[in-house]
Amino acid sequence: MSELIGSPSDIYKRMWGMAAWKCHICGSDRPDACISVHTSDISETFGFAAGTIQQNVRYCNDCPSCREAALTKQLIELKGDDHRA
Repeated sequence: MSELIGSPSDIYKRMWGMAAWKCHICGSDRPDACISVHTSDISETFGFAAGTIQQNVRYCNDCPSCREAALTKQLIELKGDDHRA
């Protein structure tokens, strides 16, 4: 049973030989095949030229609510007047 000790990512690697990733939407640790990434340009949010800053949101590709929420998820948040725009 020692293969069940450790983080979910470690357990996936030992038991199935694959990486696991945490979904940015629901927080679940999932095997690599169940996670997709939505990339969006967030440059203008911070007052930079388009294409300067991108964010990658990991989501469960077999969960419609995670897939939908990934389209609008903002991982980096502005604090107060701490931005250029």
